[in-house]
Amino acid sequence: MPMRGSFEQRIAHAQARAYMQQLGPYILRLPREVRDMIYAQLWNRAPPPIFDLIWAHDHKWNTGCRGPPCICLQGLPHFIDTNLVGHQLAAEIIESGRKVAGSYLFHYHVRAGELEDFVTADPFHVGITREQVFRNMDLLVDFSEFIVKDAWQWEKNKDVTMKQLQSAVDLLMKIPLGKPRHIMFEIQHCFEHPFNLGNVLRMLCPAFIGLRDKGFDVRLWYKHHELDIEWQLGMAVWHWTPDEWRENLRNLDEVDVGFWNDTMTTMTPHTTSIPSFMLDEQFESWEPYWNIIMQDLYQVDVDVLNQGFSDVSLRQSAEHE
Repeated sequence: MPMRGSFEQRIAHAQARAYMQQLGPYILRLPREVRDMIYAQLWNRAPPPIFDLIWAHDHKWNTGCRGPPCICLQGLPHFIDTNLVGHQLAAEIIESGRKVAGSYLFHYHVRAGELEDFVTADPFHVGITREQVFRNMDLLVDFSEFIVKDAWQWEKNKDVTMKQLQSAVDLLMKIPLGKPRHIMFEIQHCFEHPFNLGNVLRMLCPAFIGLRDKGFDVRLWYKHHELDIEWQLGMAVWHWTPDEWRENLRNLDEVDVGFWNDTMTTMTPHTTSIPSFMLDEQFESWEPYWNIIMQDLYQVDVDVLNQGFSDVSLRQSAEHE
């Protein structure tokens, strides 16, 4: 792909490329440990260039481009642009950035619809994916885009949504453990009745449980803005009995859910405490979503629950295969 831009930009790019073509071989002749010290100086400075890699403005992570030469990398830090520094130097510098990324930010956020690019695309043109670069960081995957508010939307998008969810599950299960870390499933919506919540959670369940069994610290962050619900469920809830699931909805302010610890401290905690003036009717409005989460995502056997936990009509309306 030919380079585009103003005449001045093309001249500047050509000069920079010529300079790096001369400098690059000298750097690559140095011992690797010395090169790594040089690369560390590129990343560990203010403002940290790693943020330009994590939040690359105007950068498309999968263009289908086989460059260089190309313009695909202009939104990334210039010192990993293979057009300028070449394949080997760019690859080594990116690998160095992977080692320091977790020092600046603890988790990486990706929408579920971007998972294929995140796991498989080669956005740097050096055979390294974003998943590999950010493998030492916790991962937050947002599945909110799949939640719909009514039957018409669900029937219209059902086949495509189920296919996308299955693809997301398959991609997540390909992620290697590496070091022990968190993977958080996030779902949020602004409408009162998430019509297909149960369907989505049932599709995600194999990945949710499979990643836990692989050794990941798997968590759920569920936000229902209309009902002011924000549930942050960590590893502790995996050990709850069915009766504890029933009781803990009303006692979340007193229960350790295993969510806010270690690397999650960079995020602002939202208390799950329930004001004492809340009426029972408000708890009952929350129970359908609690029930769906514990059954369809955590696979809690509700048949052993004691009488008293609501048999919710929303549950039946959401069960559309």
